[in-house]
Amino acid sequence: MCGCIQDGSVQCTGAVPPTPSPYEKCVQDHDGKSTFKINGIMCGCIQDGSVQCTGAVPPTPSPFDKCVQDHDGKSTFKINGIMCGCIQDGSVQCTGAVPPTPSPFDKCVKDHDGKSTFEINGIMCGCIQDGSVQCTGVPVTPTTKPPLTGTLPLTPTTKPPLTGTLPQTSTTTVQKTTTL
Repeated sequence: MCGCIQDGSVQCTGAVPPTPSPYEKCVQDHDGKSTFKINGIMCGCIQDGSVQCTGAVPPTPSPFDKCVQDHDGKSTFKINGIMCGCIQDGSVQCTGAVPPTPSPFDKCVKDHDGKSTFEINGIMCGCIQDGSVQCTGVPVTPTTKPPLTGTLPLTPTTKPPLTGTLPQTSTTTVQKTTTL
């Protein structure tokens, strides 16, 4: 039942809410959004309630684009300090020399704080060319005295020659005899 009210508008009681327009129904059917994607394609509701889509399915990324995606969106990047980049086939190509592998001797020196000779449990040791450690077996003797510095004067000394007689000593001869 409907009637006019003082302001001239119509007011109804017990009425059923109006049916949504076709556009509003389309929006409700797509989680309340007027634009949305269907299979990766951008679509939207139009006034007659139908769905209209634009564009094509996004293409599968090229191998190059996949490589760029795999490296934080950068086509050039560093791997272990070496400059690298994606090439068209999607592989990675690096430039610059690979840092040389240290020799066994150099690795030994690095492993011992940059020193080629060092102490292990008080024994003097050192790196040899094959990278192994060789020890002397001799304990390290700490140097506690400071090195001598300065000059010493050279003054010749003359002492009189020794004179005198030596006392006579007796000598005894021992003879060994063996009995058979």
